[in-house]
Amino acid sequence: LQVSNLTFNDVISERTDGTNVIDIDKAIALMEDNNFIRESSQIETLSLGLAFGRLNIFAGHQLRFNAFINYPKTLPQLAWNGNAQFIGQEINFAPDVQLFAYNEFAVGAAYEVNEMITIGGKIKYLSGVEDVSTEGSRLNLLTDETSYQLTLNADYRVNSSGTLTYN
Repeated sequence: LQVSNLTFNDVISERTDGTNVIDIDKAIALMEDNNFIRESSQIETLSLGLAFGRLNIFAGHQLRFNAFINYPKTLPQLAWNGNAQFIGQEINFAPDVQLFAYNEFAVGAAYEVNEMITIGGKIKYLSGVEDVSTEGSRLNLLTDETSYQLTLNADYRVNSSGTLTYN
């Protein structure tokens, strides 16, 4: 997991009783105007290899997941402290989201020519599991100065494939 502009030690504060807590206000203060979260993981579910003298064959499966979320500082500000801090301002709080997961099936072989040289290859088949991504990056919120009326102006699309369904 990679988070821009923040580390774990940056956002931990010690209370007067000696316990450590995550300080959200401190985390928000450390953020830039644009921030990101990146995650990549893989789960190896099967891996099999067999040797027949100088010939080795192998097969395997992995589930891979990648995520990239770019978000403006206004998103956590709005979520944590509400909209009162933005009265009379139009703010954009739209995150750009790119999430995808896929299966990776692989088979391969290697042949030991001599003690110094082994030649091999691997073929992979990739099969998508899920994809969620956004287009347009405008979710603007305006809080009126006099009536405190909220106006949301949006140009934001969520694209998905796989098991996620929504209306």
